[in-house]
Formats: sequence, structure tokens, C-alpha cells
Amino acid sequence: LYERQGRSADVAQTLQELAARLDGQEAIELCHRVVNLFERELQDEEEAGRALQATYARFPDDETTRTRLKEYYEARGEHQALAQVLDAELDGATTDADRVALLRQISDVYRDKLDDPGTAAGYLEQAVKLDGADRGALVPLCDLYMAAGRESDAVPILQQIIESFGKQRSKELAGHYHRLGQALAGMGDPVSALQAYDAAFKIDLTNVAILRDLGRLTHETGDLDRAQKSFRALLLQKLDADSGIQKADVYYYLGDIASKQGDSRKAITMLERALAEDRGHAQASELLAQLKG
Repeated sequence: LYERQGRSADVAQTLQELAARLDGQEAIELCHRVVNLFERELQDEEEAGRALQATYARFPDDETTRTRLKEYYEARGEHQALAQVLDAELDGATTDADRVALLRQISDVYRDKLDDPGTAAGYLEQAVKLDGADRGALVPLCDLYMAAGRESDAVPILQQIIESFGKQRSKELAGHYHRLGQALAGMGDPVSALQAYDAAFKIDLTNVAILRDLGRLTHETGDLDRAQKSFRALLLQKLDADSGIQKADVYYYLGDIASKQGDSRKAITMLERALAEDRGHAQASELLAQLKG
């Protein structure tokens, strides 16, 4: 009768009362009819959410209900609530593969949505304990360690990842050698860092990030010829906003290297090119003023 009269709110209330008197799949299906009414007929997302939460509280093991609730929380940006549902799902997981997948998913929520890298790392650590060969957990765990300044924790994991490639050589492997070099440099071990950067460079000769860090490290350690080669190679690459280095920076380094090698004329030329790229480049301006007296 209510449906014929278009009284959707009364339909929803009546179905809720009926579902409360039933059990099992029949009750679940009625609860979802209520959710659909609130979403589609009444366009009331708040009530739809409350109905979903009530259904989940009553039937936490129902996969359809859990999936809909996760989608609801995701759409509304309620990521803490989403993490709680995923945590409860983790408790009910029956295989290590399912547990690892959920641990990675929960970690992603804490890292990307809740800006909580510490908690994110904790979930990935659990995943690694269950499957120590899962690169999908090992790699982001290393990134979290390095972001937190825990390079000493990242290094053995990166070495483990690199060993897992065996004789295979790929750009992915180069990326892991690069990460290892960054971690070692962060620990104050430039010799080992250079070895890792070299290994990365031999695999991926045109990678901007590898050339950038190789150039900077050799510049810092006084290996000027090697630094010069790296920065010259960077001039041949496309440097975008995410490169971590711009053409003005490259020209500055080349100018500084030329200056240290005693070639003032070349140094001035490079520094002028740096300022042509970026008038506000403070380091280039300062060094150019010194060279010109």
C-alpha cells in the first residue's frame, strides 16, 4: 500500500521493522532494500549509511554488506571507519594470502588517507612476517622506513629484494639499487651508496633520478670528473617538475665543478646559463658574483 502511494519513507520504516523480526539471508536482503530506498528513492545518504551500519553490526560476516559499507566510507572520506572495517575483516581472514592482501590494503589507507606512516609500517611489517618474499609489501615498507629516517631498517630489506631478482636485470631492479643507495647515503656511507648508484646506473643509463643522485654524491665526495659526466648526461634528459632537479641546478653544478677545476671562463658560462633558466637561482648568483669579483 505504501509503495502504491509513493510513500517511500514509510516503506523503509516498515521494512526495517520486518527485518528486525527475521534472521539470516532473508533479513539481510530486506536490510539492503532499505538501504536502496534511502539511496535511490529518498536520496538520503545519511540514513542509507545508518542503515548499512546497522546491517553490518548485525551481520558482520556478510560479504555484500561489508563491501557496500567499505564503498560508503570510501566515498565519504571516512577512512578511519574504513580501516576499522578492514581490521575486522582481517580478524576473519582464513588464509595467509588473504591476510597479506588485507594488511597491505589497511597500510595503504593509513599511509595515503590518514597520513599515519607509523601505523602503516606496522601493518606492512605483519605482512612481511607472513610472506617475506612479497615485494608488494617489502617495497612500500622500505619507503615508509626511509620517509621516517629509519634507513638502517630499510637497507636489509632492500638487499633482500635485490637478491630476489637473481640474474634478472630490469628497470625495476635499478629502482631498488637506487633506493639502496639513498638509504646508505642517508646513513652516512657514501662509498657503499656510490656502489649501489653505480649498479643502478649500469642497468638504467638514462634514469633522471639515478643520474641526479649519482651526480650529487660524486660532487659531494670530490669525484669531479664523474660528477661532471653525470650532470652532462642530465642535460640530455627531459627534466619535469617531479625530477627533483631542474636545468638551472644542472648548470649550477657544472659551473661549480668547472670552478673547482680551475676553469673560471667555463664556470662563468655555465652559471650564466643557470641564471638564464632561473633568474632567482641563489647559488648560481652567489658563485657567479664571486668569480666575477
